Parts: sequence; C-alpha cells; structure tokens
Amino acid sequence: MEPHTPLRSGRRSSLGTSLLLGIGIAGALLPALFALCSLPGFGTSLLSLWLPLLLRWAHLIYGIAWIGASFYFIFVENSLERFPGESALAGRLWTVHGGGVYRLEKYRTAPLPLPALLHWFRWDAYLTWMTGFALLILLFYAHPEATLIDPQIAPLSPGMAVLCSLAILAAGWLAYAGLAATPLLQRPRLFALFSCLLLAALAFTLTHLYSGRGAFVQTGAVLGTIMVGNVLFVIIPAQRRFLHAAQRGERLDPAQVERTHLRSLHNNYLAFPVLFTMISNHFPFAFLGRDNWLVLFCLLLAGGTVRHAVNLRQRQQPWLPWLLGGAALVFGALIAATDPVSVIATFKEAGIRGRLRLLIESESLLNDGTAAVAFGVVVAIASGRQFGAAQIAVRLLATVGGGILCGGCVAGLALLLAGRTTDHLVETAMTTIAAYGSFLLADSFGFSGVLATISAGIFIRNSPWTNTISLRGRRAIQTFWEYAAFIANSFIFLLIGMHEASQNLLAVWLPAVAAVALVTLGRAASIYPCCLLFARSALRVDAKHQHILFWGGLRGALALALALSLPADLPLRENVIGVSFAVVAFSIFVQGLSIPPLLRGMGEIPSARREK
Repeated sequence: MEPHTPLRSGRRSSLGTSLLLGIGIAGALLPALFALCSLPGFGTSLLSLWLPLLLRWAHLIYGIAWIGASFYFIFVENSLERFPGESALAGRLWTVHGGGVYRLEKYRTAPLPLPALLHWFRWDAYLTWMTGFALLILLFYAHPEATLIDPQIAPLSPGMAVLCSLAILAAGWLAYAGLAATPLLQRPRLFALFSCLLLAALAFTLTHLYSGRGAFVQTGAVLGTIMVGNVLFVIIPAQRRFLHAAQRGERLDPAQVERTHLRSLHNNYLAFPVLFTMISNHFPFAFLGRDNWLVLFCLLLAGGTVRHAVNLRQRQQPWLPWLLGGAALVFGALIAATDPVSVIATFKEAGIRGRLRLLIESESLLNDGTAAVAFGVVVAIASGRQFGAAQIAVRLLATVGGGILCGGCVAGLALLLAGRTTDHLVETAMTTIAAYGSFLLADSFGFSGVLATISAGIFIRNSPWTNTISLRGRRAIQTFWEYAAFIANSFIFLLIGMHEASQNLLAVWLPAVAAVALVTLGRAASIYPCCLLFARSALRVDAKHQHILFWGGLRGALALALALSLPADLPLRENVIGVSFAVVAFSIFVQGLSIPPLLRGMGEIPSARREK
C-alpha cells in the first residue's frame, strides 16, 4: 500500500511506461542473478545461504500483504449494506477491529472534490512477483538440471528448460488475457469452465515437461504472473482512468468498471491455488506420483472452490455445498490412483493380455451400449408412456440397429477421407469427427448415440480400410484417445462429485445397502450361469477368470451420468440418484481397491515380493 496523490500530472505513468519498467527490472534482474550464481565459490558462500532466505522472507511478507488486501476488499464488496440507486454511495460497512470501530463507504463513482490523499494497493503485488521471480532464477533457473529437468520425462538441456519456462510464463498470461477479452468474461460459469480446461492442460503439459517439483512451482509462477498482470495492465490503468474521469466530471463506462472488478475477483480466486503451489515443495508425496498432474489440478480446483464458498458465505448465500465440493476434490486427489476402469489399468500395468483382458474390455463396451439403450426405454415407461411387448422390441431393434448403422457409415467416410493424407494430425482429427459425428447423427434420428460411437470406434480399429491410416497416425490416434478417455472420465467424476457433495446418503442408507447387495447378486447371476453354458466347449472360461469377471464389474461414470439425466418430474428422482451414488461409491472404493490383491491371489499378476 502506498499513499498517492491521484491527480498530480507529473507522476502519471501510462500503460506503456509501466510495461517498460517491468520488463526493464525483470531484464536486469535475470542476468544479474545469473552472474551472481555463476561466481566462483558462490554455492559454498554465506551469501548463497542468506540470499534465498531473505528473498523467501520478502516474498512471503509482500505476498501476505497483497493477498490479504485482496481478501479484505472482496470481503468489503461482498458484505456492503447496499443503498438505493439514486444515492451517491453504493453501500456502507461497519466493522470493529483492534479496539476501534470503523465505517467504510463505497462510492458509485468518486467523491467530488477528490481527496488530496488516496492509498493505492499495487506495489505489494509488484514486489511479490519480483521476489518470486528472483527466487525462480536463484533456485530453479541457476540449476535447472537439479530442479526442473527429469531425463525420464523429457530430455531437455538446461538452456531449453529455462527458455521453455519463460515462454510458458508469457504464454500463460496471453492465453488468460485472450480469454478475458472474449464475451465469456461476462458469463462466469462458461469462463470458469474454459479456465479449468486450460488449467488442466497446463498441469498435464508441465508435469510431462518438467520434474514434479518443477512443474508445481512453474504452475504457481504462471498463476502468479496472471495475477500481477491483472494489476499492472488492467486494474491500475483502469483506476487512473476512473479518477481522471471523475476530475473532469465524467462517468466511466459501467461495463469497463465491471470488467475491472471481474479481473480483481479472478485474482481473489487464484490466491488459494497459488498458495498451494508455494508450499507444495515441502510435500513430495504430492508431486512425485505417477498421476501428479491430476493431483495438481484437483488441488488447484479445490482451492478455487473453497474460495468461492468463502465468497458466498460473505454474501449470505448458500455456501456449504461448495465447501464440501472443495473437500471432495481434495479427497479425489488423494485417491487419484484409483480409476473407474482400474481392472483394465491394472491389466495394462501388469502386461496382461489375452482372453481375460478381451472379455473385460468387450463386456464393458457391450454393457455401456445396452445400458444406455435400455435406460431410454425404461425411463419412457416409468414416465407413464404405454408400450406393448412388440413396440418395445421394435424400439430396441431400431435404436440398436440404427446406432450401429450410423456408426459404421460415419466411420467408413472418415477412413475414406483419412486415406487421402499421411498427416497424423489430420488422421486423428478424422477419428474425432467420426466419434462425435456418429453420435450426433444417430441421436438426430432417435437412435443410440452411444452405440453409434462404439460401433465407429470398432469399425475404424478393425476394418480392412484401417491400413489407409499411416503407422504414425495409428500411434497418434491410440495415444490421443487414451488421453481423451482418461480426461473425460476424470472430469465426469469431478463434476458429479461437486454436484452430489450435498447428497444426504444417510436418508437412503437402507435402500443403498439393499441396492449394493442386489447389484452384486445380479452380477453373479449374469456371470456364472452364462459361463456355465460354455463349460464343455472350446469357449469355456476358467473358474478364476469367472471370479475376476464377477468382482471386476465396476459401476462408474455412465451410471451416474444416466442417473443425473433423469427427468425432473420423475417420481423419487432424488432417491434414485442417491442410491446410484452409493452403489458407484461401493464399486469404486471396495471393488476397485480390492482388484489388485484379487489378481495377485489368483496368480494373474506377480506378488510384491516376487517383483522385488
């Protein structure tokens, strides 16, 4: 915070001057610290010990001042006693602190005449970033081979690692600024959704470029750069324009005022995620895991969610579901290694191939498709529509057959077009068009979009025309769709968990227990008798494989997605959703976590001792 006379013309600085000042300071700091770190004996000198300590101390002090001011002013904005529109005051707030009573007032524009002395909040932000950037140079850029580079992840040279880091800092700000320049800024939910997608991409990219520790710190540096960029390029220049307009008796464009306030609010939401990245280096278990990018993304999202809960509470709006949603995201980070398709994942890790894996994967595809089709029919009946047996049969055949036909046609067209190029990116794009195009085509005719997409994938993978896709294209397609499936599945569970965090499962605990028991018995009734039919044929399934098929029938994203898509006027809808959530939770936590021990007990994968 600094006292500042707002209208002294000699002290005005344009946006360009501020930008040049920041670039000049950063440009001078970078070679100076590099030169210092390269001095002979620096690594063993007292200066090398004290300089990081002093910089950390300063970084913490200025960071507390900046984030504290942000929290305080957002609290004031959220808690104001609002006045009518004709009043010059927007609102007033009474507070008590340190033995004194304070009265804070917010003006709609500005008081006239303007006070001779105004307190500005900007250098705390600038110095937080400058000390943080100095630490980044001293602790990471000076020794990138020890802090940023992991040869098992990406074979970067020290110079390339530093250049990539600087480029990502700039690209992060430009991507955010570009998104904020679109109309999405005025639609907070869509803006938040796109921001989360960009944040997930950032976390995934950095953890596949740098070491876990370096990726977490780099993510915090990107978010911190966005925050200080908001202050330097948007908030402070807007405040200057606001004060000069008030001096001339003009009123600033309300849309511009709102955009500035939204940038300040974005900084408020980014504060908790940045604080997490600042302390993450002290907790190696967070960044050393195989799925560390997902842990990073979940915890960043949890920080923003908890901050939203705090803001809602200050506005006296319902806030507990968001707080529970943040807790759910933290818990999701703790169990990131457990996947809804953990059976397949475990098989892949153990190198298991052959008939058992084929049975698991093919049954999963068949179950997803038939469940989606049957769901539509059952919901129609439950909603009161009357169907005879013949009508149901015709509807099922049309839905299934039409979906398969649409998938085959779209896949054939995609393969035909892909055969005219050897560019692996175009070939991957064709498979994406086939997946979504087949779904949309089938859905427009009232057929099963799920079966259409599944059929398109099977056709593309097994058709004789698949050879028209280049070898590089096939590898790229395989990698892309593995990643896309993982992202889609993870996002579904995150969004469902946030939506259902407030579900009162205790109210339906008895139906939930009964449902878990019935679903388990139904699984047994579908596996063992079916396998018994082939017991004396060449297609027989071993007894131990039958047990794995029985216990490996996990319920997951599709079940919850279908439950949440139930019509709002369907009787007992909330009870059905609650019971579905309980069944899926049992499937993931009990069955999913016990699959690896079961496979070891059956001798399908080596035990931990044998691996050692």
